[in-house]
Amino acid sequence: MKQTVKAVIGGGILVLSIIIGPLSISASAAFGIMIDSPRKQVVDGILPEDVVCKPGLTLMLRSSGTAACVKPSNSMKLVGRGWGIILKEPSIREEKAEHPSTSPILVFVDYTSHTVEDDADGIAIVDLNPDSSSFGQILQEVPIGPRVNPHHLYYNRDGSKLYTTALGGPIIQAGLFLIEMNGDRINQVLPIDTGPCKVAEDLYFSEDGTRFYMTCMGSDMVIIYEEDTYNLVGQIKASKDKADDEPYIRYPHGIYASEKIDRMIITEAISPMLDDPGSSVSVVEFSSGKVLSTLPVTKDRNNSGAPVEVLFHPDLPVAYITGMLESSLWTLIWDPVSETFNPELVDDGTSRNHSWPLALYMGPDGNLYVSWAKPGVVNVYSLKKPDVPELVRTLPAEPGAHHIAFSKDGRYMFVQNNFLSLEGMNSGTISVVDLESGELVATVDSFIKRGWQPESLLLLE
Repeated sequence: MKQTVKAVIGGGILVLSIIIGPLSISASAAFGIMIDSPRKQVVDGILPEDVVCKPGLTLMLRSSGTAACVKPSNSMKLVGRGWGIILKEPSIREEKAEHPSTSPILVFVDYTSHTVEDDADGIAIVDLNPDSSSFGQILQEVPIGPRVNPHHLYYNRDGSKLYTTALGGPIIQAGLFLIEMNGDRINQVLPIDTGPCKVAEDLYFSEDGTRFYMTCMGSDMVIIYEEDTYNLVGQIKASKDKADDEPYIRYPHGIYASEKIDRMIITEAISPMLDDPGSSVSVVEFSSGKVLSTLPVTKDRNNSGAPVEVLFHPDLPVAYITGMLESSLWTLIWDPVSETFNPELVDDGTSRNHSWPLALYMGPDGNLYVSWAKPGVVNVYSLKKPDVPELVRTLPAEPGAHHIAFSKDGRYMFVQNNFLSLEGMNSGTISVVDLESGELVATVDSFIKRGWQPESLLLLE
């Protein structure tokens, strides 16, 4: 195929006519090649679908049959007007390789929309690099359905599959969705059968990649999937109707396992109506699914702290728990002799007016990062002594601070600021924090402007 390009060499222009396929964008940037206009390329014999756009532009086919290169922000508007169809989106990954400091940092964001009845909830891709020309822009939005309430985003173990769980609502009782990708774009969102599960919350993926587990806060169970087929292959359930000394699972939310010691921890959080908080965690034999014990994790046995999330240390049998209603952070320390866990309170945020601790993450520096929805901060704990985390830093966010993501280079922390749209914890923004300086460098309000609330976020791998 004939392609005419102009190479800038020593201040002059050398015109080359060569037989090639579509010219790669990375090569054009590397050698200073100037790409002809779509019209010129077609005149030279290039088919409209093979036209090469300048980096960052979308290739479209007009209704008249001619090719055009347009800004991505305008492409969907033009499609909606019947102007043409999209043939090829720009490759952001190639742009990242050529301009790493200013190229977009793509992040998935689940969102809900309750401003208009039966508006669709969905998932979006947003650019969170404050140095990028498209910073803060929602680059793609994909509706899932009304009142779905998507809530948690997860990659599987090898990063080949992406899921979102959904709390459900009047229209959908529970939900789990597979998000299929095509490069940097969402191709489609497919529902997965959740059987008896109500109010789907957290996922845990087995280390061997064969199964994954989902907590069902509204049906007091954990359901088990075969990952290759998405078939339901089991349940973990133990009713609280038994005698008081019998282990049970109730209002399960957080879930994580240390497979080296064959143990899984499941938190007893709160009823879906937010009116009956729990005070314990359940310990499960991972290999068999047998519920072994239910341990109190609360400062006051006459009160209920609503343990909500759990995370194991990546190398040690030490688990970290957030007590949502008691402003508390706990460790569960494994005793290999008795083969039990010993709960220890390691931080109480009440003296700092920090409350509603929620999500737990291992940061790029090896520290533990914990979001606190009120007043909206992220507390950072050193794990030099893994069983006794030490508060070393408090980073800014906004009311409702919940899910966290980190840029791949470890420079930025992104915080989604909304917790169930509860009053005082529903800023609806995303905070961008420089981890070196500890300063808030930007706040993204793109979702609020659309009448949406961000529910979780996850870096696009």
